[in-house]
Amino acid sequence: MPTSPSTGTFPAVSDLSADGPYEVTTLNDTGPDGNYTVFHPAKLAPKGVLNPVVSWGNGGGTTPTLYPLLPHLASHGFVVVASNNATVTGPEVKAGLDWAFEQNDDAQSPFYGKLDKEHVAGVGYSFGGLATLSNSDDPRYDTIVIVSGGSMDANRDDNIAKVHTPAAYFCTDDDASKGNCMGDYDVLTVPTFFGVINGSEHVDVVVNTDVRTQLNVVVLSWLRWFLMDDESQQSRFLGDDCGLCQDSAWTVFPPKNWP
Repeated sequence: MPTSPSTGTFPAVSDLSADGPYEVTTLNDTGPDGNYTVFHPAKLAPKGVLNPVVSWGNGGGTTPTLYPLLPHLASHGFVVVASNNATVTGPEVKAGLDWAFEQNDDAQSPFYGKLDKEHVAGVGYSFGGLATLSNSDDPRYDTIVIVSGGSMDANRDDNIAKVHTPAAYFCTDDDASKGNCMGDYDVLTVPTFFGVINGSEHVDVVVNTDVRTQLNVVVLSWLRWFLMDDESQQSRFLGDDCGLCQDSAWTVFPPKNWP
């Protein structure tokens, strides 16, 4: 595991499970039609460093406030835009990103000139993972992260054909979740990481504190790598002695399609 990460832009972090250095502001009922929640650092663009953007898709029947991952990411410098729809769709994920980009260009917005439009990720859990996959052809994405939300057989071909960036699958150990993630992993042609939290169930992403904490760490680590250029995080995911490969809480499948 990395012990002294440094990005050269955002502050180094030694404990990715802990809240980051920024106070978090939550904007409720904002975004397109007032149907989104936005989590962001209260101080945007610290010392002129632009904030990367993350789109989020909820699991079915849930809303953004149920996920401590989202303010956790904001406390580390990310701006997270999440639809409040409990059955979020790909077009809604895209509309949230469009709104964020518009806010960055609007001189009347607190986000004016503060967002890093060159570093953007799509993240989603379960139903929201499917929404993220269905929107994964969005050229603004640098990576996608799917949390226990791989494609079902009926929509796999369409979803996978859209994925054009490196992808991380962090999945639970129940048959359906692991199986759907495995199905995507088998056919993806982009650089892909696939790990399973041993003994976990699909709903643990919402209700299990230990699983939530593990996801806080790995999702933050992945996004620091891809959106903050924190190369020290690579060793958590790649190599025979990668951090998660050595972690007894995880089963890691061979990373594929990496250069």
